[in-house]
Amino acid sequence: MIDVEMWDVCIADVPYEDLPESKVRPILIVERGAFVIECLKLTGQPPRAGEYVLKMWREAGLHKPTTVRIGKKLKLEINRVRKRVGRLDPVDMIGIGKLIEPGP
Repeated sequence: MIDVEMWDVCIADVPYEDLPESKVRPILIVERGAFVIECLKLTGQPPRAGEYVLKMWREAGLHKPTTVRIGKKLKLEINRVRKRVGRLDPVDMIGIGKLIEPGP
């Protein structure tokens, strides 16, 4: 199992919402449990209303400008994480922290 924590940027096997398939994509971990993580999808697409564009994306281990899809938190089994690529800069931690609601 890969050792990850909050604010880590990882590559994970993320299931589609409406299909029985999955896609390997970057994610941002926002909460870590023993077997499940809460995360947000990362994308190279332009931001929609309420989304966050990383200011320090290179420092987080990403290869291009990246948008954080704030609207939907995903819950994934920890074994879906394939690798850790980096960690958010504190500037982005603060920016995203202002936009996400704490978990239950």
